[in-house]
Amino acid sequence: MQDKRRRSGTHNKDVESTTAVAKKLVKAGVGIWLGTDEKKFVEIFSEASYSELAEISKEYEKLTNLTLIDSLKTETSGDFQNLLVYIVQYAKSNQPLRTNSQSALQKGSRFKGRYSYRTVIRVLVERSEIDLGDIVDRYALIADNSLESDVKMAFSGDFQLACLSIIKGNKW
Repeated sequence: MQDKRRRSGTHNKDVESTTAVAKKLVKAGVGIWLGTDEKKFVEIFSEASYSELAEISKEYEKLTNLTLIDSLKTETSGDFQNLLVYIVQYAKSNQPLRTNSQSALQKGSRFKGRYSYRTVIRVLVERSEIDLGDIVDRYALIADNSLESDVKMAFSGDFQLACLSIIKGNKW
C-alpha cells in the first residue's frame, strides 16, 4: 500500500515545485479578497512530505513577506488552525515536538474534551510518515471501533476533513 503523503527524502520529478505549491497556498489564502480556500490547504498539507512543507514554507515567505504560520493564524481559526500550524512547526523543526505520540491514540479512549484535539493533532502529524497505518489498525483492535469513525463522530468541519485526509492517506 502506498501512502498518500509522500515520505520525506523521496523525490518525484512529477511533483510540483515548492514555489508552485507556495503560490497555490497564496491564492487559497492571502490572495483571496474574502475568505480562505480551506480545501486547498487540506490537499497540500496532507499530500506533501514534511521536508517539502518546510521548503514550501520558505517559498511562501519569499512570495508574501509573511511566515506561513503567521498567515495561517490570520486565515484560519480554531482547531483547524492549530492543526495546520503544528504541521508547519513539525516540518520546520525536523524533530518531534512531543514524545510518546505512538501510544497516545492506542489507549482506545474516545475523544473527550479540548485536550483530545491536541492529542489527535500530535499523533497524526508526528506519525503520518512513520507508522500511522499501524496505529490506525491497532486503534481499531483496542477501541473496538475505527479511528476514522471516531474522528467523524468527535470532530466536524475543516478540522475533521484534515484529520480524515491524513488518516486515509495511510490506507492507500
